[in-house]
Amino acid sequence: MIKKRSPTVAGYLLNTWVLVISTLYLALSLILQSYVLDVVKLPIHKAEVTNTFVMPTPFNLVLWRVVAIDKDTVYDNFYHLYKGAGSWIKTTHQQHKFNLTDDSMIQKHKEFSHGFYRLDE
Repeated sequence: MIKKRSPTVAGYLLNTWVLVISTLYLALSLILQSYVLDVVKLPIHKAEVTNTFVMPTPFNLVLWRVVAIDKDTVYDNFYHLYKGAGSWIKTTHQQHKFNLTDDSMIQKHKEFSHGFYRLDE
């Protein structure tokens, strides 16, 4: 039979510290995301950007990926907190090339991604 161990004070303290650290990490990431979004919107302000997406690179709060979309152009860039932004990669695309509004799966994907999707043949 497996013997149940009673919770210890050390276990509670460890759980509390892990919860505090993860909450602070989440709060810092939200603050930095807002900062990067404000800094990056200045150079692309001239373009008619409809959607902007900012996310940190995996396991990292120093390097951020920025994707901005206007009518027919996608701007892609990486922003480093210490070095600033690199050069923008500009990709043009054709919107509404095919009439795919009847497909419910495509409509669900479009709503879920908020316009950040691409379909290829």
